[in-house]
Amino acid sequence: MDTLGHRSDKRNTKKRKQRGQLSAKATQIAGGISLAAAVVLAGAAVYGISAGEGGTFGLPKPSSTAAVASPSKPESTLPLAPHSVRLLVLGDSLAHGFGDQSGRGFAGDVAADYRRQGNTVIYENLGIDGLTSGQLWAQLQQPSVQHEVKNASVVLISIGGNDLHNSAGLPHIKLTRIHRAETVFLTNLTHILTLTRHLNHTSPVILVGLYNPYANVSASARQTNAIVEAWNAKEEAVVSTFSRMTVVPTMDLFAFHLNRYLYVDHFHPNELGYQRIAARIWQDLK
Repeated sequence: MDTLGHRSDKRNTKKRKQRGQLSAKATQIAGGISLAAAVVLAGAAVYGISAGEGGTFGLPKPSSTAAVASPSKPESTLPLAPHSVRLLVLGDSLAHGFGDQSGRGFAGDVAADYRRQGNTVIYENLGIDGLTSGQLWAQLQQPSVQHEVKNASVVLISIGGNDLHNSAGLPHIKLTRIHRAETVFLTNLTHILTLTRHLNHTSPVILVGLYNPYANVSASARQTNAIVEAWNAKEEAVVSTFSRMTVVPTMDLFAFHLNRYLYVDHFHPNELGYQRIAARIWQDLK
């Protein structure tokens, strides 16, 4: 009986060992499956973030039945999908959106208007703080910038404010310098718009007119208002000679309650000011 019991114990020990090995293998396989599933889920999550709305370019997710191919060209050279808009912004600190603490500026607000209508927006803002018309003309000589102009659905431009401000000689207004700067600005503007239309024959081009940030300085308000109005009128005269181009006036948007719509520097618009400009632009685009 002791011998039989000993043999039985050995057989039971062997079976338990085999079951332990099978359990370990099953755990290993299950762990592998869990890891694979985690990788798939993680990949799906990353894909959902990168392809979902609200990303850098706001590109839509492909349908579940569509084949997903690697892009063979840079994003900006791919043909537009239906209901897609390529929005290009050129110019100075207003184009850039300086003073808007939301980071949108008028261009970002216009892009949001397009998205609310179900469009996908590919948005390129090349605005540079302090840019003058001569510097914008130089920027447009760059092949990469010309490529963006050529492929844009809509072009928004803010330029001229620094030309005028740099020549004004404030606080003592220098009319001779202003007139000289105005002549240079109008020449540069003609070159800028001619090249823009040469590169892109059909897309709408909207320029943002100037407002007077010094309108609440009573001692010079009448004179500075007259200077800005004359500058805007001559800009509009140049723009009117080009097809599908217009100037959006902003002078009246800041005429009353100026401090409500200006940034703390009392020169650039704040978030509310940019929203008012964007609403005026959208009236022409919608």
